Amino acid sequence: MTPYDDPWAYCARLFFTRLMMFLALSLLLWLCVWAALLHWVFGADGMAILNATWTLLKGAELLWRVVFWQAGALALLLTTVVYLLLMTRTRTAKDTRVRGPRLASVATG
Repeated sequence: MTPYDDPWAYCARLFFTRLMMFLALSLLLWLCVWAALLHWVFGADGMAILNATWTLLKGAELLWRVVFWQAGALALLLTTVVYLLLMTRTRTAKDTRVRGPRLASVATG
């Protein structure tokens, strides 16, 4: 049996794979936005970023938690925009594709 024999299982696997990729990209962008914010605004180096993140996870002031969650919201928004652009690109590529004739033309002779 091939993986395409059960279309519902294939669709479910495809959906959950894309969902996991979306979540992973969101998490990666979240950490990148947080690190970039600490680096560019406060001039923090790598160890300072790790220490600030660890302190935040243990419990920090409300202001820093809000900034951290706003970085997460921004990352989620960026990931959504990337996925929407990819879906739009895929749809337009499908619509502009020109299919040739289904039957070969018979040579008249």
